[in-house]
Amino acid sequence: MKTIDFFKQTAILIQARSGSSRLPNKIYFPYQGRPALLNLYQVCSSNNDCFVLGHNKDHNLISFCDNFKMSLRTFDGENDVIGRYYNFVKKHDYRYFLRVTADCFMISESTISIFLLRCCSAVQDGLIRGLYSNVFPIRCVDDGFDLELVDCEQFIKYYEDNLDFITISSISREVKEHVLIDYQKLVEVFNDFAMKCTGEKYSVDTMEDYLRVINY
Repeated sequence: MKTIDFFKQTAILIQARSGSSRLPNKIYFPYQGRPALLNLYQVCSSNNDCFVLGHNKDHNLISFCDNFKMSLRTFDGENDVIGRYYNFVKKHDYRYFLRVTADCFMISESTISIFLLRCCSAVQDGLIRGLYSNVFPIRCVDDGFDLELVDCEQFIKYYEDNLDFITISSISREVKEHVLIDYQKLVEVFNDFAMKCTGEKYSVDTMEDYLRVINY
């Protein structure tokens, strides 16, 4: 697969919500002179189609994206995070999606480019199976960035084959994310599907995290 075709066939999906329990509205905090979500969206949309994924009752997110002309896709269910990915993939004709979380403020254009180029190489070498993280087969971006490239066809199969498991065991938003990205859980239900990135934490969950990030 040519690199340009790979980029065209990959959508970047920013998982976002306003209602963080520990730090509400953190995705709108200033970062590099702009609201953090706007900054991340502009970073991610520089070379790829980019969409913000949210739920349809998050009125702050809807208004924000509308104000800044950001492509937003909303779905039912505040807690049904994995379902948003599934519904997006079913409605759009992409071969891959790259999952990015809105609270990972420090992701840059170079981070995205390095990661996707490495993924493209893995596709060409036949190494990619379903989900490709930034620690397999070798580290290609800094520790702590949660980036996952997902094969859409394989993801649909995983979701539909394990729908009972997902519905029964994935009660909360966090558990649904866990099912999507955590290596050990996915090993149990879908072979060698993913590898979880470990290392220094760059995401913003608390005010202390935010102060650390802006002073990094």
